[in-house]
Amino acid sequence: MGFGHWYVRRGRIDAPRFWLRSFLPLVVVLFAAAVLDLVLGTAHLGPVTTTRTADVVVTQSSYSPGWIWWAALLLVASPLVSAQVTRLHDRGAPAWWLLLHLVPGFGSIALLVVCLLPGDPGPNAYGLPPGGSPATGPAPA
Repeated sequence: MGFGHWYVRRGRIDAPRFWLRSFLPLVVVLFAAAVLDLVLGTAHLGPVTTTRTADVVVTQSSYSPGWIWWAALLLVASPLVSAQVTRLHDRGAPAWWLLLHLVPGFGSIALLVVCLLPGDPGPNAYGLPPGGSPATGPAPA
C-alpha cells in the first residue's frame, strides 16, 4: 500500500478500507511518534498522582507531546481529514460534518459511530459505491 492509498481526494471509501488502510496506519504513525518523543525525552510524561476522597480513589497522569508528535500530526492531518471526508461521502454526508469534532465529548464519538456504519448501497451525490457500478452495486469481497 503506497501513500496514494492514504490520500484519497474525492469519491467514496467503504468502512473496512477506511479503518484498515486509512485510519489505522495514521494512528500508528502518531503512536510511534509519541513513543519516539518519550524515548528521546522531547515529550513529558507527568507522575501518576492518586487522590483519595471518602470512598473514591482517582489516579491521574499527564502527557505533553513533544515536537516529533506535532510534526507527525502535521504530516498526517491532510490524509486523515481526506479519509474522513471520503468516508462521510460514502454515507451520503457532506464534509461539513467534520465540524462535529469541535463539539466537546459528543462530536468525535458521533463521527466515530457514523464511520462505523455501512455506506449507501447505491449511488449517491458523491458517486458510485466503492468498487461497484450503478447496475451491479458493490463488488463482491
